Amino acid sequence: MRRKLLFVFLILVLCLVSCSVEKTYMVTGAYKANPFLTPKEVIEVSGDEVSFLLISDEHIGRTTAGATHNLANLYSFMDAQAFPFSVSLGDLTDDGRMTDAVKDFLANLKNRTTKKVFLQCVGNHDRHTYGSSYASHLEDQNISLSRYVCGNLSMYVLDNSTRTFTERQFQWLEEALKADTCKYKIFFAHENLCAGANLSNTQVMIGFADVSEMNKFFSLMDKYKVGLLFTGHSHSGDQVFEGPNGNYAEYNICSFVKTTSFLEPGDMWYKVTVNRSNGKVTVYGYDGTSVTVKTTKTFFLPS
Repeated sequence: MRRKLLFVFLILVLCLVSCSVEKTYMVTGAYKANPFLTPKEVIEVSGDEVSFLLISDEHIGRTTAGATHNLANLYSFMDAQAFPFSVSLGDLTDDGRMTDAVKDFLANLKNRTTKKVFLQCVGNHDRHTYGSSYASHLEDQNISLSRYVCGNLSMYVLDNSTRTFTERQFQWLEEALKADTCKYKIFFAHENLCAGANLSNTQVMIGFADVSEMNKFFSLMDKYKVGLLFTGHSHSGDQVFEGPNGNYAEYNICSFVKTTSFLEPGDMWYKVTVNRSNGKVTVYGYDGTSVTVKTTKTFFLPS
């Protein structure tokens, strides 16, 4: 009898785990209307080129030194570059708490930019055990789902921190993309969708999207000419997954947090430069200790 009950319990658990999580985005009163239709910010930058800081998986609050060991280098780099805005792909916190260290980090990544703008994705760690006050803060401020415009460049902050974009987010996204008149478009999200060549999510590095949802998402990118999706989460990162027609790609970047595992080298941040006249995107990956360029990748956004 006990074995039968245990078997039934395991089946129920598997069913619950396999179910798609339809997050309402209304738990805290936010996102009662499409958050992508009206830009959260219009960032005015002169000239054809605009550059910004891109960082992911900072894990502020982790007890190991790897979460804070190169903050001084990062802040000095930001001051020297004078970025108009910065972007975090999520897991900024290690356990979701809005601690003083997290508040200080948020202030630095916003206030060290010339336009005082900080785009922030929600990560799975940002929803962890201590009430997820950081994630709630982003939702309350209508930040975790948002769109920013910089000239003819439209940038979408998406939320797949619960392992799904949800049907509602897809509906909002397609509605906004139909109305978006910007020449170039970029997506930001936390969890990597792909894990191998030809948009596979079944190879060595696990992709976290359901295959059907992943295909739906990339079809949306292809249809509305969204050339680039930046993701984090995997920590090892720094991998590019190109669409079959070359019109779009996912770039899964390396984490800022440094661990002792050779599988998670971390210790990186990125400078992204977008040429808004020809759609060329150049991504420079910086080593956080030496503050030297470690990787360089180039993309061309369709228009």
